[in-house]
Order: sequence, then C-alpha cells, then structure tokens
Amino acid sequence: MVSFGVFRRAVRDRGYRTVIGGPRGPVPVTPIATFRKAICNFHQLGADAARAGVSLTSDYWRTNARGKTLARNYADSLDRYFALDAADGRASYDAGVRQAVNIAGETLNVYIDALVYHGAQHTARVVLWDVPIPSEEEAATMAAPIIEALEAAVGEDRTHSVEFWHLRSGKVFVMGKAMAQARAADAADAVKRAAGL
Repeated sequence: MVSFGVFRRAVRDRGYRTVIGGPRGPVPVTPIATFRKAICNFHQLGADAARAGVSLTSDYWRTNARGKTLARNYADSLDRYFALDAADGRASYDAGVRQAVNIAGETLNVYIDALVYHGAQHTARVVLWDVPIPSEEEAATMAAPIIEALEAAVGEDRTHSVEFWHLRSGKVFVMGKAMAQARAADAADAVKRAAGL
C-alpha cells in the first residue's frame, strides 16, 4: 500500500523514489493527526469544539522551539480553514474520508478532509498543511486518484472536482474532473515511484 503523503511527495519531486528496505531516517514530528481530527470536529460540532479538541500536551509542543513554531503554524492554519470554509459556503456531508484506490497495480490510500456539495456537484476537499505550494500541474496530478476516490464515494455522475486548500498561504486550487483525469498517467508514475518500482 502507498500512503497518500508519500504519493504527494513523489508528485512534487519527480526524482523521488521509495527505496524498499533502504535506510530510514527519523520520521518528522508533526501534529497532523490532531489537526485532521480538528477539521472533522469542525464539520460535525463547530469551530469551538474543533479548537477545544486540539490537545498538544507534550513538552515538545510547549518548550521546543521547532515544536512551538509548528503548533502555532498549525493553529493559524486551522483558523484559516475555518475562514475559507465560511467564505466557501457549501454544505459538507462527510469528513475524514479514507478510500483505497488501485492505480498502476498499487493500492493508494487516499485521504479526503471533507466532502462538500452544491446541488448535485460534489467536491473532495484536501487540505495541505505544509509550506511548499504545488504548481497547477502538480495539483492536477495529485487530484487524479482523488477523483477516482470521489467517484467511489458519490458516483460518477455526481463527481465534480477536487479542491486543495493550501492553508499556509490561503491559496485554493480547483481541479475539475476532466483536468484531473488528464493527469492519470503522471499520477500512475508517481504511485510507482512511491511504491519503489
């Protein structure tokens, strides 16, 4: 199985390839799971409950300079998500959706932060918490498997688009279904590299 994060890394870095059994460095410490849960809480219970659910109790988040900066950046990004959602205005009907998609003979675990809709047009919203802003081409490539996941979740006739919300900058990338599907070959190549093939 290929993780969605490793797939996105392979999309952004065409020279990246997972080395099976190769040396592994330390996994970067981030509060991503906590803040993904906060987005789910926001869509189910509101902004106050989302903020209240963020609990970074480790000394790392309170005393380590890098940890404090990361915690502050993620908290600021969460507030930006709330503002973007209010401006967007569409209703959400699910959050924290995980969907396995088969691409190039590999299973890719896609994560969708929220499913939103207007009429019969359904959109998969995916949040980007990191600093690098993807290019339009990279965003369309990352959207290709998400479109497949969205079709599995809501049906082909309701699948409309994928949106990436880059929270550090507030930039929103809207990738229509046709645009994402046109990048399917590049997505397959990235999945292979992410799988070490």
